[in-house]
Amino acid sequence: MCCICTHEEAIIGLSKPQADRDSDGVQYKRRIAVCRNILPAIFKRIPVLNEESILLEEECWYNAESEVMKIKSRNLTWQDYANAWEESEFMRCPNNPSWTLFDQRGGIELKYSGVIARMVEMFVISFVQSNSWKAVHVMEKLLEERAEVINTK
Repeated sequence: MCCICTHEEAIIGLSKPQADRDSDGVQYKRRIAVCRNILPAIFKRIPVLNEESILLEEECWYNAESEVMKIKSRNLTWQDYANAWEESEFMRCPNNPSWTLFDQRGGIELKYSGVIARMVEMFVISFVQSNSWKAVHVMEKLLEERAEVINTK
């Protein structure tokens, strides 16, 4: 159910998902991804940013009754310097049940200011914007895989 998957080339490894289901039947999963540090080389000249890999946390909630999936992800590496986050929501379109509505938000909070901080902020914003459509394609692939599993039962 979680969106972090092996379809993403930056992912080096994934933790075993922690899973739960609440009293309303909402499924919850949490996992940690170890990812390649995708910062450009110029940023890696700064010792604190020169990490070989970074950790991301992803939490997913899936309500089968309302057919809504919510995904939240955030950085675990560099939390003392910056917090970057992203939230996505997928739901069946009320006007056409063959369509999926997709809403995505994100942000970055820098705990320091200056030229370097602004450059990192601009890079992260650009990266998130350029990967929005990629996230849609990954979700489509995951939904296709899930449909195959359901259809083989």
